[in-house]
Amino acid sequence: MDTVISQKGLPLQDAAHPNDQSHSNPEGLPVLRVSPEEVAPFIENSPDFLETQVLIRRFIEFRETRHPFYFDQEDFDAVVRWKLRKQFGRVAGRLKLNSYSTIRAVTQAAFSVRSDDADHELRVRVSLLCALDGIDIGVASAILALTFPESYPVIDFRGWRQAYRQDTPRRTFTLSHYAHYKNDCTRLALSLGVTPQSVDLALWAKDLAEHPVPSRKRRVLNDALYIDDTTHNADWIKSRYHARISCEEALTGRAPINNGPTPNVRHLS
Repeated sequence: MDTVISQKGLPLQDAAHPNDQSHSNPEGLPVLRVSPEEVAPFIENSPDFLETQVLIRRFIEFRETRHPFYFDQEDFDAVVRWKLRKQFGRVAGRLKLNSYSTIRAVTQAAFSVRSDDADHELRVRVSLLCALDGIDIGVASAILALTFPESYPVIDFRGWRQAYRQDTPRRTFTLSHYAHYKNDCTRLALSLGVTPQSVDLALWAKDLAEHPVPSRKRRVLNDALYIDDTTHNADWIKSRYHARISCEEALTGRAPINNGPTPNVRHLS
């Protein structure tokens, strides 16, 4: 089997199938309003696709070699930084309160949870991960999505807005919100033959295309990165560009044949 983890992730039969109750719409939760056809063009068209694939492959390999499976400090920091990006500094102080032994014990416990009820399993796993300082449902969902992409998406306001077509972005989520979103992403994933994590990343990319960050308008075209942000200089842009190339090398085992033009900065009015 190819060691590169494709966007389809693990075999489809390993994905969590929602039970009959998960197809219902609990009171107060929105109805899915995006079709598989709308999601499909974004499956492999996310600015963070390569970086995400490297992390997923790394953790799936650890699932096969670490028994019992757990996160160490490096794994933990990598996922939190991937999820929070520039907001990482807001919780950095709290994250430091988590010792190596605590991170290992809590993640091992969360990853070891098994239940015939997928929603119950989600609730217990997320609740355990949220016991770590600085971890909320969004970050906990990122840990699960990168570790078990065949079962979990990441929940945040962008994916939620695209899935349910809500004009006002939701900024806080409960376990019920996450279970609901996971089940809807799973339904889309089964239709597209990919993983719930792939669907969520596609929804995120779709929303980013429709609602770019005002101070940081990004486009990835032929591997060139265009940024409108006075806080980032040319060296920073080049470092991000070469990081993408490094990710591709890690996935394919060889340098890209055509890396496209070097990055430029375009100040968009």
